[in-house]
Amino acid sequence: MTKTILALVALLVAVPANHANLERPASEADLLRAFAFSRCLEKAYDKTPFGQDAQRVANAYFELGKVSRQEVYDEISKVAESLDAAKPTVVGHHNFAIMSCLEFYESSRLKAQAKQAVARK
Repeated sequence: MTKTILALVALLVAVPANHANLERPASEADLLRAFAFSRCLEKAYDKTPFGQDAQRVANAYFELGKVSRQEVYDEISKVAESLDAAKPTVVGHHNFAIMSCLEFYESSRLKAQAKQAVARK
């Protein structure tokens, strides 16, 4: 589990640093979705070193993005925080926050929200 978390953090930290050199640079919608994923992880792992890392990554995606309207980021943060990703599962009472946040990242709802935000820049 620790290796998985470390790998995710490494990936999230590496993407902003390499954004300009990617073969297919991340779109603005992808950056907004990555911001949302990071905010979800930050909320799920609140008051932990992992949550603090997720907060720094979310801030990095915010800085990388060209969408400048704060309300876009506020809206996305509100949705990400409302997921309650850290809530234990019904079966087994385990925390599947990373899976919940990944599902949120891949959701059609977030994709549509990010696409709309970019269109309204």
